[in-house]
Amino acid sequence: MSLASTAAVDRLVLQYLKRRRLHEAGKVLSLELRASCAPEDVEMQAWSEVNDGDDDGALLEALALDGSEPAAYARAYTAFAAWVDASLDLYKPELACLLYPVLVHVSLSLVERGAASEAHALLAEHGPRFAAAGSGPAAEHRARELQSLQTLTGREQLAGNAAAAAWRARRAGVRLSAYSHGLLLRALQTPALQLILGVVNGHVRLEVAEGPPAGAAELAAAEELGAGRAGEEDGAAHNRGPIDLQLLQGSVEDAWAQAKFDRLEREAAAEADAGAGSADGATKKQRAALAKAAADAKAQRESVAANRMACEIPLPPRTEEESAALASELDGRVAVSPSALPSALLCTFVNTHASLAAAAVALDARCVAGGFADGSVRLHDLGQGGAAAAVLRGHEAGVHGVALSPDASLALSCSADGSVRLWSRALGAGLVAWRGAGPGASPVWDVAWCPASPAGHYFATGGADRALRVWSVERARALRLCAGAGADVDAEAWHPNAHVVAGGGGDRAARLWDVRSAAPLRTLGGHRGAATALAFSHDGRCLAVGDAAGEVAVWDLAAARRRAVLRGPARPDPVWSLAWSRGGEGGGVLAAGSADACVRLWDGGAEGGAGRPGDPGPAPLAAWRTKATPVLALEFSHRNLLLGAGALALYRPRKV
Repeated sequence: MSLASTAAVDRLVLQYLKRRRLHEAGKVLSLELRASCAPEDVEMQAWSEVNDGDDDGALLEALALDGSEPAAYARAYTAFAAWVDASLDLYKPELACLLYPVLVHVSLSLVERGAASEAHALLAEHGPRFAAAGSGPAAEHRARELQSLQTLTGREQLAGNAAAAAWRARRAGVRLSAYSHGLLLRALQTPALQLILGVVNGHVRLEVAEGPPAGAAELAAAEELGAGRAGEEDGAAHNRGPIDLQLLQGSVEDAWAQAKFDRLEREAAAEADAGAGSADGATKKQRAALAKAAADAKAQRESVAANRMACEIPLPPRTEEESAALASELDGRVAVSPSALPSALLCTFVNTHASLAAAAVALDARCVAGGFADGSVRLHDLGQGGAAAAVLRGHEAGVHGVALSPDASLALSCSADGSVRLWSRALGAGLVAWRGAGPGASPVWDVAWCPASPAGHYFATGGADRALRVWSVERARALRLCAGAGADVDAEAWHPNAHVVAGGGGDRAARLWDVRSAAPLRTLGGHRGAATALAFSHDGRCLAVGDAAGEVAVWDLAAARRRAVLRGPARPDPVWSLAWSRGGEGGGVLAAGSADACVRLWDGGAEGGAGRPGDPGPAPLAAWRTKATPVLALEFSHRNLLLGAGALALYRPRKV
């Protein structure tokens, strides 16, 4: 046995004595260890002085792996996989759940010991078995992890690799029946599997369950549910940190709401006074009701501007004309709630020949924009019957994202050629082109305007370089680069206060960053598919995340808690667009547009559905099916008219 193995045994014995409260024996052993170890052996001296330990699994792994040649790892894992494959069919599904976590940790142990080439060979030999197993989100997640682990070339990269850090930070839980557990223990005691025993002791948490062994279908369902939970665990540290969710002070909507409640208060008070002074005036009960209405209106007026934050980023002020135009729109707002659903306007592009890739509708419902596979952007003026106002060309590849500024005077588009372009609706021409938005001109998948300024001013982009960037129309380079995503960033959204931006994509997680510092604020993982659509509620408290598996998760941002999971039909299509109704209390109404040519409305304040896969969750309030138009864009206007856009598709869209 090597000196390192002897030291590991000494540590385990010392730890055992102290946990068993054999203080005298532990003290004697500690003195002997300090006397026998070399002065430069600081690690052993520190171990002999500690009062307790919590990594006996890691010590067992170190003891088992000490002195082993890199080739022994491959032989041990191959023998373990062969033993699992030769097991009885009744127990094989449970035992097979150990193969993937053991493969990952064996490869990481090889990299940590300077044998990266052996780790790559091991992953190349056994990795395809897991990347090709199944076709759901869990299989996609495993394929991305294996691809990420293949890039490791040295131990210094372990901390910076998201997949490696996530696996090292937690013990993988594997459920086994009592008999399967017994079979495993007997097998791991054989000399050929001693290396695997060390890995299981150090990094796997075996959960022994009563009853018969779980079947393949049950285990697959559990894997699909938990395949994205790593994102939640990885973000646990900053998920507990503070986040600014308040709306901004001095907004036009706050001033409009205060004026409305002030008017209601004065009218109620005037009616009460008039009733009290007339001979055939209101009864005492009626006057009391009017007085209560006046008091309620006063309380609502005073609460409108409560819990607001000062703006800490430079935003251009609204002009008087812009404020007056917005107030006029707000005067026409219709209250929307689960009991009073909105009206809707759907704009359908025809004769697109399946080339429409992105769409956007102006908040005033006067313009709709579309981005096409031929690199063009087309603006249609709805006030003129949808006639094409402009066909804007400049991109050298297909357009994947378009966005109209809040006042619809400007349009943004992003493309697979790696560029972002700014267009003027009035001029029908391009104004600015930001080239190389990602390294090596990697594709840019989506773009989103900041909602806090009429002309936008700031915008966010996400692309294949796994980063979200914050830009200003006045600067040639990005103002912020928000990193941390584990895959392409396919969708972005701005918080109503413009201080927080969200991005989501292929790693099945939505991430929130602080616009002021690009610091991560929240990591919301555990979705069953890639995040395809994001939308903040207009009170700033919730984020809705739509995914490629057809589910919509509603997150409570303050607590980083998944409040509800909203599911559509039994065989859902990807969710491509989301929108929240404006005004109201309790979350209002959440609209989701899907590839199955349907718009579903949900109670934005509903809870449930975040448990096991069989939990159906809240039922939709309504499901509005279009004739044959997958809904690419949704937005509620200031008047609470639901606006949507998509292309006529005379075929059932293929799942993405």
